[in-house]
Amino acid sequence: MQLMRNLILKIRPAILQALLINIIYGNSLKRRKFYFLKKYNLHLFLDPFNYLGNVALKEIYEPDTIDLILQNLKKDSIFFDIGANEGFFSLLASKVNYNGKTYAFEPQTQLLPIIERNLIKNNC
Repeated sequence: MQLMRNLILKIRPAILQALLINIIYGNSLKRRKFYFLKKYNLHLFLDPFNYLGNVALKEIYEPDTIDLILQNLKKDSIFFDIGANEGFFSLLASKVNYNGKTYAFEPQTQLLPIIERNLIKNNC
């Protein structure tokens, strides 16, 4: 699976890559599964073929933003995640500000069930 995934991710143009991924592996929701990111102690319901899935599995997603969150949030902070996407930063913040509040805003309604699954799996 890993070898096939790596080969497919090298295909260009991107539209051809997306078409092959959908033919072989189905749509994004069907490809998703929970992965445990040990470095952050988080479970994420990821599509290993999209950008977040690809970099999160390598644990290299937005290191400066992660550092900013971890260094500045307190246990009773309020955190707003505007454009939450799949909820990664909301989950990270919830682990730190466990006595505070985290608000996730995401306009893409197809991502809301994914955010919800991530929150439930991480007891947030």
